[in-house]
Amino acid sequence: MFFIVYILIAAMVLQFIYLVFSIFRITNRIYGPAKVMVNILKDAFKGKKPVKSRLRKNDQLKPLFAEIYKATEIIVPVVQRRIKREEKKALNN
Repeated sequence: MFFIVYILIAAMVLQFIYLVFSIFRITNRIYGPAKVMVNILKDAFKGKKPVKSRLRKNDQLKPLFAEIYKATEIIVPVVQRRIKREEKKALNN
């Protein structure tokens, strides 16, 4: 009787470990690219050119990453001009 209970408890523990491992793996495939995209956008709004970084083989959000990278290549020159204008304006005042 107790043998069956121990087997069921062991099965539940193994399922829990598998669930935690799976969730960790899936969230890292999404969080990693999202973190890289946030850093690229922060740099772009400071006027820094984005550093070309590559995502890992199994990462998600690759199409979104490519579009954000293209957008920052357009945004950076605009931000750089705005920063130069503000610096000149500050020097003139």
